[in-house]
Order: sequence, then C-alpha cells, then structure tokens
Amino acid sequence: MNTRFLARLLAGIFILGSILLFNACNLPSPRIPTLLPPTLPQTPMQLGQCRADELVAPVMEGPSFPGGIVDSLQPTFAWSYPIYCSPSGYRVEICQNQGCDTLAASADVEHPTMSWTPDSPLAQGTGYFWRIAALTNNRGDEVRCPWSAHAAFYTGPLCGESDLLPPVLNSPEEGKVYHPHWVNILWG
Repeated sequence: MNTRFLARLLAGIFILGSILLFNACNLPSPRIPTLLPPTLPQTPMQLGQCRADELVAPVMEGPSFPGGIVDSLQPTFAWSYPIYCSPSGYRVEICQNQGCDTLAASADVEHPTMSWTPDSPLAQGTGYFWRIAALTNNRGDEVRCPWSAHAAFYTGPLCGESDLLPPVLNSPEEGKVYHPHWVNILWG
C-alpha cells in the first residue's frame, strides 16, 4: 500500500471518529434514577413524616462489618434514613440467629434519633445479627417498612497474646512412621 494513501485513510478515520464523538456529547443523557419521586407529593407530609407507601429500609452504619468484633458488650447501633421524608421512628432488633427467631434485645427509637445502645449488656464472645426497620403512623396504626439486611458481629473481648495456648498434637502419634504422601495432622 502507498504510505500517502494510508496516511490519508487514517486522517479521514480520525476526523470521522471525532465528528461522531463530539456529536454524541450533544445527545440527551439517559435518565438517572434517584430516590426522590419525579414530583414531590403535594400533601402536608411533603417534607415531614413518611406515608406508609414511602417507607424504605434504613441504611445501617455500624456495627455492620461482616464478622467484625465489637469491644463493648453494649455497642451503639447507628443508621441513617435515605429519603426526603421522615419516619416516626425505628425498630432495632439484635438477634441470636439470622432468621431473628430469638431476640437478644430490641427497641423502638423515635425519630430523629438514629442510634441506640442496649440497656443490658450482651453475652461475651457471642455472635449476633442486627437489623432495623422504619416505622410510621397511618391513621393511628403503626406501619413497619421491610427490614434492612442483617449484619453480623461478635462481642469481644479480643484475646491477648497471653490468653492463647499452643495446640496439642493428637495425631500422628509421636515417632510413628506414615506413608509420606498421605499424612493427616490433627490438633485440638
């Protein structure tokens, strides 16, 4: 191929690509979804208390790291509410299993408070789950939104270096010869 022809071809492709790129910038952008409805409701509750159909799950802020260890037996649970209206309160549950069949503690907290500390200490060295739901009053009846996702945590205390004991070898027995490709080591 002729280098002059190749240079003109590349220049033409570059110019065409630039025209398409810059014209694409003038296209209308796609609609980005938001948490707000297209128009705010024109009711007295517009920026006040949430209606039952507006409730969403609160956003958990802590302790929420999976498998995290909290160093207090009375940790503070914190959350935020992600939309423009305000619920009348929140229900917080600390559970002993993920299905929340067995409660270790629970409370109803009035809005605008967005944290809670259990009155009684939790059990030491125990795994728990916690969840939260927003509440509102609908003509005198309390309505709860769907629960947030569960977050797991463990109560401390953390073990110090002096608390750790070395493992005790159970198998193989000391001095016993085993097949070199098939060794099971068990400790307790």
